[in-house]
Amino acid sequence: MRLFFSGVVGLLCFFPLYWWLTSLIGERDAAAWIALPVAFVGVPALLLKIWPKPSSSSLEGQEQFPESAFDVVVDEQHLIVRRPDGAIERMALADLRQIVVVTEAVAHPVETGGAAFWWLWIGSAPGQRLAFPHGASGERAVQLWAQLLPGFEHGALAQALRGAVAARLVCWTMPGWGNELA
Repeated sequence: MRLFFSGVVGLLCFFPLYWWLTSLIGERDAAAWIALPVAFVGVPALLLKIWPKPSSSSLEGQEQFPESAFDVVVDEQHLIVRRPDGAIERMALADLRQIVVVTEAVAHPVETGGAAFWWLWIGSAPGQRLAFPHGASGERAVQLWAQLLPGFEHGALAQALRGAVAARLVCWTMPGWGNELA
């Protein structure tokens, strides 16, 4: 929108600038060659520099969405979570036993500043777990990786994405591990 309006203002500036330069120089061609770059390049560039950019409402804005301050990556061997305080946590994928989503009773998570749900990845050792919020940077790639696991419960994830009800939903359990919801 800023670009459009700066172009319109540049167009509106061309004719007064052209007439003023014509009266100053006395030659129409020279006035036109000077007025063209000033009106169509200089004025829009100046306006774009002065006018503030609108705030972004995308998930990338950490001020509006603190969940994006978490970075999560899955590689061939590990799930890695970098927390906003800089702490790095990792879990070997060979240790992964269960994926749970924990939803909060939040009707409008964006308005309240909270995540709609948290991913909880549970490992084989007691107390071994990683957690990161929905909206974390890199979450989409991790989610796609998890959805390829055999037996992944897509319905549980869909319910978490929809819901405003507090719940613990098991999305995946390693076959033969049991249904130990930690």
